[in-house]
Parts: sequence; C-alpha cells; structure tokens
Amino acid sequence: MPVAAEYPLAPDSTVARFALPAPLPPGDSLVVDLAWEARLSAIPRRQGRSGRHYDFAQWYPKVAVYDADGWEAHALRLQGELYGEFGTFDVTLDLRADQVIGATGVPLEGDPGWTRARAAQARGRKRVRFVAEHVHHFAWAVDPEYVHEEGRYGGVPIHVLYRPEERGTWGGGLALASAIRAMAWLDTIFGAYPYPQVTLLRRIEGGGTEFPMLVMLGDAGESLIFHELGHLYTYGILANNEWKEGWLDEGFTTFQTGWNFRRRGMGVPLASTQQLVLNLDLDGWSQPVVLPAEEYSEQQVYQRMVYTKGQLILEMLRYVLGEETFRRGLREYYARGQLRHVTSDDLRRAMEDVSGQDLRWFFDQWLKRVPRVDYRLAGLNRRREADGGWLTRVVVERRGDGLMPVDIAVGDDDTTLVVRAPGVAARETVEVRTDRRPRRIELDPARQTMDWNYLNNGRGGGRVEHRLGWSGSEPARRDRLVVNWMPLAWYNDAGGVSVGFQSRRNYMGRFARDVVQLTWSTGLEGGGPHPVGWYVALRNPTWLHAPRRTVGLETWALEGRGGARASLVWDKSPHLSFGRRSTIGVELAWMGVTRGTFLSADRWDRAGTVEVTGRAAHLWKEDDRSWAVRIAATGGVVGKGDRRPYVRGGAEVVRRRQAGAFELRARGYVAGYAADGDVPRQRRIFAAGADPYETFLNPLLRSRGAPLARGDVHYQAPGGGGVRALRADLAGRWIAAANVEVSGTVFRRPARRAFGAVSVAAFADAAVGDSAAVGGS
Repeated sequence: MPVAAEYPLAPDSTVARFALPAPLPPGDSLVVDLAWEARLSAIPRRQGRSGRHYDFAQWYPKVAVYDADGWEAHALRLQGELYGEFGTFDVTLDLRADQVIGATGVPLEGDPGWTRARAAQARGRKRVRFVAEHVHHFAWAVDPEYVHEEGRYGGVPIHVLYRPEERGTWGGGLALASAIRAMAWLDTIFGAYPYPQVTLLRRIEGGGTEFPMLVMLGDAGESLIFHELGHLYTYGILANNEWKEGWLDEGFTTFQTGWNFRRRGMGVPLASTQQLVLNLDLDGWSQPVVLPAEEYSEQQVYQRMVYTKGQLILEMLRYVLGEETFRRGLREYYARGQLRHVTSDDLRRAMEDVSGQDLRWFFDQWLKRVPRVDYRLAGLNRRREADGGWLTRVVVERRGDGLMPVDIAVGDDDTTLVVRAPGVAARETVEVRTDRRPRRIELDPARQTMDWNYLNNGRGGGRVEHRLGWSGSEPARRDRLVVNWMPLAWYNDAGGVSVGFQSRRNYMGRFARDVVQLTWSTGLEGGGPHPVGWYVALRNPTWLHAPRRTVGLETWALEGRGGARASLVWDKSPHLSFGRRSTIGVELAWMGVTRGTFLSADRWDRAGTVEVTGRAAHLWKEDDRSWAVRIAATGGVVGKGDRRPYVRGGAEVVRRRQAGAFELRARGYVAGYAADGDVPRQRRIFAAGADPYETFLNPLLRSRGAPLARGDVHYQAPGGGGVRALRADLAGRWIAAANVEVSGTVFRRPARRAFGAVSVAAFADAAVGDSAAVGGS
C-alpha cells in the first residue's frame, strides 16, 4: 500500500516520516519498498561529482535508529554523520563498463574493474553486486581512471584506489604501507578487525570521510590515513551517535593517531594541543564536549571540543588509570561494544570494571562541564631526619574548579621520585622521603592534567627557556616561561650612541607578557652624568586573568621623558572565528618631560600631560575584503603652569580589497582637539603621520636627531592624517584626510627571511585642516 512521506522538520529537510497503515505489533516485521532519486552535487561535500568521478555518500533513505531515547531522527548537518542502524546491505550497481569501483562490502557478482587492463577495454554497461553485513551505512565511489593496488594485513585484503597522476604520493605501495601500519596499530589497542576488507580511495574534495569498510581521502598523508582508518573502529564498529557524542569517534581517532605518532617521535606535541583548547577555555569560548552538534556556537568551537578536547580527555584518562590499565579498558570496551551502538557510559563502565575505580567524577567533569584545573605549590618544608634521609612536606593548593590527581616530582639532577596527590581537597599535604636533599619539586611534571597555570607549579629551577635573538622570533610555550634577550643600540644627536638590552618574556603567548629594557646614552651633549634609561611593562599577569581581557601596566624613563600607563582592553567579538572582531579599551597615562636636551623642538614642548582615553575598534573581514573602524576619545590636563584641560578625539575607517595580485586600500581619517588656549606640540593633530606619543617607544623616531626623525630623511610613520607629501612636523587643531593606495607583489620567496618579497605601491593623499597648523621651525 503506498504511503506518502511527511517532513516533520521542514519541506526540504533530510528527515522524512512514513505513517504505517496499521500499527506494527511487538515482534512483527514488515517489508518497505522505497523509490527515490539521488543527484550528486557539483560542489562536493562528502558526496559529489567531477567529470566521470562520482562519490556516493549519504545517498539513500537511511532508517533512523530507535534506542532508549526513541527515534533518533536527526537532520544531516555540517557537524556529524547520520545515525544509522546495523543491517545487511545487498546493493547492485548498474554502471558504464569501464568504471572502477570502491565500496563498502565485497563484490559477489560482476567486475569492480580492479584489473586495470580489463576495465580500460570494457565497453557498454555492467552490473556489480556488493554485499555488506553488520554495517550501518553503505558508501561507494567510481572513476574510470582509478588505479588499483592491493595488499593484506593478516587475512584482511586492503584495496587502494587513486588516479594515475597521484602515483607519486599514493602508488608504489606508499598508501598501502601506511594503511597496514594503521591497521596493525588499531589491532593492538582495540582488537581484531571483524570485517572482510578495507578500502582507501581518492575522493574529489580534500580531507577525509569514514564509512564502514571504506574511507574516502583527499590525500595519502599518513596522519589522515591513520585518522580515517581509526574511524573503521570508532564510528564503524563501535557505532556511537555522532551528533550527540561526536567525541567518541572524532576525539577517539584523533587521540589514537596522536598516541601512535608521538610513540614514533612524530606529530604535534601534546603541549601544543593542550594550548589550543586552553585558550578557548580561558576566553570563555569552550562548551561541554557532550552536546548536540547544532547547539555549539560555531563550527570552530565544535571542532576544538569534539576533536581536540575529546583527544585530551582520553589522554587524561590514560594518565589517571595508567597505561596498562587504560589499554585493558580499551580492549574491554571494544569487546563489549563492537558491531553495536555505544555511548560514553559504555566506555566509562568498561574502564571502571577493569580499573576497579569509580570514574563518574571524571566523565561528568570533562564531558558535561568546562572545568579549569589549577594546582599551586603552596608550601614546602625540607627536613633532615635522624637516619640521614630527608623528609619533604609539599602543600598542594587547588585553585580551580577542576579535579585531577596530581603527580609530584621530588628530586635532584640524578634521581627523581614521583608521588601522586588525590587533588580533591582545597589544600592537602604530601610527605616524601628521599636519601638526599631534593633540589627540585614540581607538580604535574609530565604536563598531563590540563593545569592552565604552570608558573605556580614548582620550586627549584622550574621550566624557563632563555633565548637570544630578535624579539619578533619569541615563541609561545604551553609548559614554560620564555625569556627572550636582545641587545640594543641606536643613535640620536642628543644622546649619541645608546646601548643596552631588552628582556621580553611570555607564558603561552598571552600571560606574563613583560618587558624590561635598560639603556645607557654614551654621548650626552653638555656633559653631566650619562643617563640610564629604562622601560618596564607588565601585561596580563596570571593572577589578574579574566576571559578576553588584557591588562597592562607600564612605566618608563627614556631620553628626558618619564611616565606611566595603565590600560584595560576587552575583546567583545561575538564569534570566535568569523564575523566582526571588536575591542574596547580604556587607559590612564602620564607623560612628563624631565630633560629638554632630547626634545625635537618641532614636535615636542617641555610640558607634561595626564590623559584618560577610551578606544573602540571593529573589524569586518570576508573573503578578499575587509572594513576596519577605530575610534578614540581623550580627556587630558597639561601638567604645566595653570594645568589647562583639553579634549581630543579621532576616528579612522579603512577599507581593503584584494583584486588578483593587487591590494586596494582606502582610508578616511578625522581628528581634532579642543582646549582653552593651545596644547603642547606633541598633543596636536599631525597631518603627515603618527603623533609623538604614538611613536615614543621607537628609538629611531623618539628624540632629536634620531635616524628617521631628521629633517633630511623622508620617513612617514603610519597614522595621523597620513598625508605623505607634507612635512612631518605639520600639526594643528583638526584635520580630515583621505588616503588611497594600490600595491602589488613583484615577487615572493617565502623561504627567505630577508627580502622575502618585493612590492610596489602607488598612492594618493588629500586633506583639509586647521589653517593655523604650523611646524616647529
């Protein structure tokens, strides 16, 4: 009896419902015949077509799973796969005779075209029958140009299909060898592969997608092969509901790939992976790992939670249980769950039964919440005992809401003893006995607990990386403080040659971004003591952390000027990876003049200021174009004589667009100040470029006779009115300016550090401004 389809979600939804003519009694069955059409898209997304290459995935009406939660009818979305029921698929394909086929299942009738000579000579059409048992999806692809290679892991055939032009990366057994290594590894951690074959084939789009017995790949990189073949186990054999608990397959296979690669001295260090997730945790972007896929705020957050944090959860579970117990738990989970639907609770119960531990705290914390782990070494006492040994009492303080057992390393350069604290109490004391006085005590020495602040984890040397070099090369490390040392030298007419050093440090690239700079002017005019200059900046100390907030404290005494500044900046962007980027900020700054010798008379008066400034910036970027808007408003007091107040403000709009090899840039700028009388020259509105406060930290522009501030040097510091034909000292009460620029790269050599690219540009600037604008001379 014909039954019409109903679409409960939307008329174009991927979910259809059919009402039976009569209810189906318990234990009864029925046969359903469905007629449908499937048309592959020219823009591939899992499925697709290009010429005579066809990738068939999610191409037929798939019966939804009925489980403890009822019918799991869920629309196909960007995140996750359709959740299907296990069954036997008996599929006959009617094709052009020269097509070469890769598919779920095994060919029982007809020629799949794997013998190249026979396929190339075929004419007309053919019918090929594939059968797959105990699978929840059937996928296939065809291409008349496919080259077929075959190998075996144990008794399981492995088929590789690729196009002739990719023989260099796929052929000659390259992809096959990677697949055999992957299957051998998966066998050791899970158990025997139950299906009769494995197929890897080249698909149209990049990346990869998994199906039972079959993976479609955009390339033959070993990491991608390990990841996708891992899905034959986690998704194919252990069939989780991916749109509800995607971490059970995507996180699992990311974990097993990283685990194998690190054992072989390859892949991404675990600390780098942790930092990707911690940045999202600390900025408030993270969401629980177990969440319906469509409830994630955006695709980037979904990827990081399901793939990356899912991987890290399994890394931490291995740490909690120990490697041997964790391996036994994996094999138990596989033995119980293979060829059936599984959940996170199934994994938990298998691990609990093998380990004898209650792991509900672990799974609830890491899957359903976004905890922050932070343990601090809060106290330390070392005492020599009567027998000559040493008793060390370590006080561990839990500062975050996340719980993890904490390893404590106690030792010296030769031997280290590791003990474990439960990590549950807010404060706990652990006693350790050693033969010698321990020199180093460190919490979580293997960096396994996702503790976000390792700066408070140790005594006696900690992990600090010192580097010598250009500050632009300063790296960010997850597990240590990086200190970059750089010698300094510059010249100006007032101070002669200045020499010194700069120390820049950071933790994770975002915390403790501190700068200390000491300099000495060797040739000060007019005799007298040679002044020592200094600049100190403290940015984002860990103890002042708040999501998406930057804190800065600076103070300086440089070349006749002293001052201090405190600033707060908040990131107000509504999305992590797309849309508008927005920041707002406020700062309080004092700049005073202590020695007029260094001042350029055309840009500076001998007067100080105190200012409060508010700022806002918005950036919209889409494909090859972007808009940027920046606004600033300042209220200040001149700290000389009668302490005159003034207000100052400006707005800038920048439009960029890429057109082939050229970039077009248009800028509009308006700014002005108002005061009862005048303001110091350094606070006027400069027509040609940035004002002296904006360039103050650049020693090549800061003082009289600096290399780029000389009258015979034509250098434009970006900013201000940006009118490049005007004198650098031209400044007044207000200006409205427009700048247009077209630039293009003549050649580019990315491998070279110096002169890696050469570009040419043409520009035009125009402005109207204060008729009383004057220079200093």
